[in-house]
Amino acid sequence: MGDRDDQATFVELNRRRQQEEEEDEEDSKPKQNWCVRFLQSRRTRLLAAVFLFALVVPILLYFFLFWRPNMHAEEDRHTCAISTEFRILCGDGNFTEADCLSRSCCFDFTDFYCYHFVPSKYRYNRGNGHIFTSHLRDDVFGNVQKNLNYTIQHMTANKVKIIIHQATYETNTLTDDAYYEVRPYGGKLGFDIVRYGTDDVILTTGLGPLMMSENYFEISFYMGDTLFGLDELYFDSNETYRKVIYNNRNDHTTIPAFMAYNGTYAGIYFDIAGPVELSVLPSRLISVRSLGITEMSFTLVSGPTPKDVQQQLYQFYLPKRWWLQPHICRDGPTDIYSLIEEYISFNENNTDVRYATDCLHQNLYYLLYSINETERASLATVLDRLNEKSTFVMTLYPQVLNGTDVYDSALNSNLLYTLGNETYHSVHLDQQVAYVDYGAQGVYSWFGMVRDMFSSFEIGGYSLKDNWPEDGAFIMEKIEELPYLNGTFLNPMSNTIPWNATTPSSQRHIGIHNSYVRGQVDLLRQAFANPFILTSAYTTDMGDAIAQVQNMNTSWVNLRKTIKMALSHGLFASPFISIPVCGSTSEYAPDYQFILCARWYITAATFPIFSVSSDNPRRDQTALPSGHNRKIALDALNIRKMLTPYYYTVLSRQEPLVRPMFYDFHDDNYTWALDAQYMLGDALLVAQPLLRDMYLITVYLPVKAGGFYEFFGGEYIGELGNVTLSVLVETDWLVFMQEGKIVPLQNEHDNYTLAIALSQDEQTANGTLFFNNVLMQMTADDETLRLSHLTAVREDLNCSDGVAAVDLPTIISDARIYGLYGSTDVFTISTFEPVNLCETEGDEWETNYFEPITSV
Repeated sequence: MGDRDDQATFVELNRRRQQEEEEDEEDSKPKQNWCVRFLQSRRTRLLAAVFLFALVVPILLYFFLFWRPNMHAEEDRHTCAISTEFRILCGDGNFTEADCLSRSCCFDFTDFYCYHFVPSKYRYNRGNGHIFTSHLRDDVFGNVQKNLNYTIQHMTANKVKIIIHQATYETNTLTDDAYYEVRPYGGKLGFDIVRYGTDDVILTTGLGPLMMSENYFEISFYMGDTLFGLDELYFDSNETYRKVIYNNRNDHTTIPAFMAYNGTYAGIYFDIAGPVELSVLPSRLISVRSLGITEMSFTLVSGPTPKDVQQQLYQFYLPKRWWLQPHICRDGPTDIYSLIEEYISFNENNTDVRYATDCLHQNLYYLLYSINETERASLATVLDRLNEKSTFVMTLYPQVLNGTDVYDSALNSNLLYTLGNETYHSVHLDQQVAYVDYGAQGVYSWFGMVRDMFSSFEIGGYSLKDNWPEDGAFIMEKIEELPYLNGTFLNPMSNTIPWNATTPSSQRHIGIHNSYVRGQVDLLRQAFANPFILTSAYTTDMGDAIAQVQNMNTSWVNLRKTIKMALSHGLFASPFISIPVCGSTSEYAPDYQFILCARWYITAATFPIFSVSSDNPRRDQTALPSGHNRKIALDALNIRKMLTPYYYTVLSRQEPLVRPMFYDFHDDNYTWALDAQYMLGDALLVAQPLLRDMYLITVYLPVKAGGFYEFFGGEYIGELGNVTLSVLVETDWLVFMQEGKIVPLQNEHDNYTLAIALSQDEQTANGTLFFNNVLMQMTADDETLRLSHLTAVREDLNCSDGVAAVDLPTIISDARIYGLYGSTDVFTISTFEPVNLCETEGDEWETNYFEPITSV
């Protein structure tokens, strides 16, 4: 029975329960007199008591320990007998038995905590018109609940947005062409969202409470028992996981989103501007609790594959090619002459790496407030030199320094936050500051004064730092006005603008905190044409702005964390996230952590954005403690440069570059929990040793992928599943190329080399190479390479007299062929004559690997 019930759906369990009750009712009807006389005997009663004890006690234990709640349970059938993995705490769970029961919740007499009935007694019933009123007057904390309504916005055939809000506007309706169906509950406020035509449930809100009072909101969602998200990627713990989303110094890029598998994949993200606690129960039930908000919206996408979910969740922006080159910045206390001297020294020592951008120093912005003309002239000279090799990126803080013209202008323009009817002042980087509301009316005119401070410099982009925004003085404490202010909220809500500070339009900051960054980003886009923007605080729908991580200590734990962050960000927000190589804080010991830093360089070389940005000691390749370490760093950067054509080709398909294994092998559930290995595009698998002195590593090669070749050597690995490999040197690259793929590379002569991994059985491979707007198709077998779509390629390159007008390679000089004629040990280098794509004629070319190219 137990196994059968474990596999049953909630609906089936409810039906069985009703059938059992009907049978019990039938059995309880009066029997004939002879039966009554028999039952009245003492011996029969004794046997019956023993039998009932043996039967009833296991059933009760089963219900209390294993019964999974029915998502459509009747309102008059509230039960406390539910599996612990589905129990949602009533408030914070720390009520006495009497207080718990008085709040219409259940009490666990074993572990002494309070939890909700299923279905919860905290629900909303339909009242007059579109208004829903609370079944219970107060929430669990004794605060009067608001009337609610909901709005359904049909966005695409695979995407729907639902907003639960106070009863102020009407409910929208859906169109009929969706691949999903939203089914509101009849007399209650809640929803099931099912796949159209199959009735498979994608999401339900029926397994938990719904509450909204002045400063508290709670709801729950269930999407199935396989769940990914929140920078953890895959949830496999039997413990409840809690995460507060409230941009702060320690966590400012996590996206409040999940992907679930329940036969097919679906995704959800929450657009909540205030602090929100997302709890994932062992059952994978998602509990959402937020403070200080007036509405909650979530967007659901129906998949059905991880790639479908990713492409439905966010709009993809193809980057400029130079984004893929390395970026560098510096942090820490300094003055104008010290930062100039440091850059001059770096520039003299750096003869090997061309950085796409250089911020000079993060503290430059504050120094510009008080710089004199002599210092400004020296700075301008250095920036001219910097722009000859890189692009200068200006760091901006959201705070303004007190006692400056910029501050006075913001004050007079009514742009500053207030607290208790006074302008709010605090501390940032040991400076007295105030805080601008970047969404306020008139902020664009004021920003002209900020631009004047650096208008004489040539600037190619902007780096928005500490813009959650950082407040060095404020510490959050428990207060009665925010009743559910447990420990998970206190730290994230500290060291940022006080929750009750108000904007010029009298909005409390708590309700708009997570969207604060949008005002700053939108202002830059209004002030500058298509600016390159890095931003530390990040939320959904940020366009082509790149998330950048701050305040990361150097540790093996954080190296592993960077992989999870990159994989999660690519699934839910954007493929571009800048994570500082080898950490960013002063907590770094170069002589002790050199192996860790080397491995970090290798890992970061596979990420779409490669950024070196740190306090002292520096982490750029010129600052590493030995020639050996510097060589490892340079080798990593050179390999990254070699792979750049492939990186850009992958991104051109609107796919994340680094993605979890299940993205490409979504029907292989063994890939769900893998986070130390990942796919680099659809052709390359990367595994990372993430511990010191790790000389053996187990890599999982998906069975349905066919075989893999060791990318740098060519050895064929036909054994699939878990494969244990030796790591000869702690700085080895472990990269494997899937058979049947072609990967374009950039060689040391800045021409193309094609890596062709022939399938062992069919001896074929295919791939693409992206230029500006066109994909060139490439196919190969054991004798020939064929290039297609060349007419469009020549137009895309704007070829004239055999020369491209765009700054891109046009020559394919050679190929390295894996598995040629069944070879399983090394790859073979071709000897065909190089082909200049601008000199081709017709739409196709083909060549024998070892003969001159001929026209087709």
